[in-house]
Formats: sequence, structure tokens, C-alpha cells
Amino acid sequence: MRIEQRIGRVDRIGQRHVVRAINFVLEDTVEHRVRQVLETKLEVIAQEFGVDKASDVMDSVEAEAMFVGVHQQHGLLEEQA
Repeated sequence: MRIEQRIGRVDRIGQRHVVRAINFVLEDTVEHRVRQVLETKLEVIAQEFGVDKASDVMDSVEAEAMFVGVHQQHGLLEEQA
């Protein structure tokens, strides 16, 4: 999977710094749909097997908060009332 490949390219053995990978996804794109399907499948796994693998694959809550913060900081996103 591309997400894991990206992280693996920068997070090497002996790395002394925290590695944070951020993936930007635009709405109405193939990547957006793939992410939706992945999140749905991870939810099913959590419900059926009692194993939450979402954080192993993506931390969508933290990523979403960071994404919104960056866009609001640069005036690219309207603040919600």
C-alpha cells in the first residue's frame, strides 16, 4: 500500500526523529473513494473481530484535525460555526 511505502521511505532503522506522514486526499477523486472503502472495511473488522486495526493503518482523527488546522491557518478552509 502506498501509505505504508511512504512512511517506510522516511522511517528507517536508527531514525532519531519522530516521523509523521500526512496524506492529502481531495474529495470526488479515486483516492477519496479508496480511503472511504478502507475506513469502512476497518470498521467492519473492528465490529466483527473486536480488533481495531484502524490506528495501524491510519489515524484518521488526528490526521483530520491536523488537515483542518493547516487549511484554516492558511485561510483555505472556512471555519465552521
